[in-house]
Amino acid sequence: VLAAAATESWTSLADTMRDAAAWAHTSDKAVMKALEVKAGSVTLFRTFDKPAVYAGKLDDADALKAFVNEERVEVGMFIKKGDQDAIKVVFEDDTKPNLFLFTDAAKTGLADFKAAAMAVKGKFISGHFVSTDFPEAFSHFGMDKFSDAGTLPKVLIEDRKAAERYVMASNAVEKATVAAFLKEYDGGKLDVFVKSEKEPVPNDGPVKVIVGDTFADQVKHAGKWVFLEAYAPWCGHCKQLAPIYDKLGKEFREVDTVVIAKMDATANDAPESAGVKGFPTLKFYKSGTKDKTPIDFDGERTVKGFKKFLKKNVGTPYELKKANKKKKKDGDADKKEEL
Repeated sequence: VLAAAATESWTSLADTMRDAAAWAHTSDKAVMKALEVKAGSVTLFRTFDKPAVYAGKLDDADALKAFVNEERVEVGMFIKKGDQDAIKVVFEDDTKPNLFLFTDAAKTGLADFKAAAMAVKGKFISGHFVSTDFPEAFSHFGMDKFSDAGTLPKVLIEDRKAAERYVMASNAVEKATVAAFLKEYDGGKLDVFVKSEKEPVPNDGPVKVIVGDTFADQVKHAGKWVFLEAYAPWCGHCKQLAPIYDKLGKEFREVDTVVIAKMDATANDAPESAGVKGFPTLKFYKSGTKDKTPIDFDGERTVKGFKKFLKKNVGTPYELKKANKKKKKDGDADKKEEL
């Protein structure tokens, strides 16, 4: 609420931030008295805390915008399943990292978490998830394994701009332990957390299974030419591709220098450089080069199309075993295999 006549700057900002807050102005002294605001002031009224008063200049649109964005968000807010307003706040701004508490139905550690989050207000967007309310969020962030193991609460930092996450090792969520965790983050002393399934044992099928924990060693630094499919179990196109991709894996099974691989990208983290934006995503990783940027597959999704792409991009000679002549011609099979 602006306790004065509206200015052009005020009206313009109100128009651009209409979804962030309800904007109003008044010059009526009786209204100002009822609202307990001073003439010429800007006050943000909130349901979760006492009103916040803007201390900057009225014509400084950037400062006023920053004030509204910071003060309208509750520190350590409850990110409830289905609450689109809360979810939007968390994911709309990648300039600030997220600080999350993943806790149980009793909300263990919440008071201390909020106290620690208050100390970094303005630097982080903070909130908490409850396992019994929003299990999908736990799965998305890889926190379901801690929920399943009964080792909640856990604190996680998500740097959306860098596409990296960090998890506090201890589940003793106290103001001091969270503060120490934040200090380590600021000092660049934390290891990146990778959401990962367990690697299957054995893992020697025609299509190698990649998980989050093995991506670096078995894809980026494998010392081999790796053709990787990032898929989602629910994806219809991925299901159609599966038998074709398995056949490709069988044809390359005896080629030691080439790996045909796949990864469930909903259950495992891939680096941002992998560029997984949809499913299936097919990437080719070169062997023995400093440039680890993958090549996008842009051919036909058939065995013939895959083989043509690999022949063009694999930089070392290889030989495939000749197919059984009794089998259907490759061209005939491809007509049925193409997606």
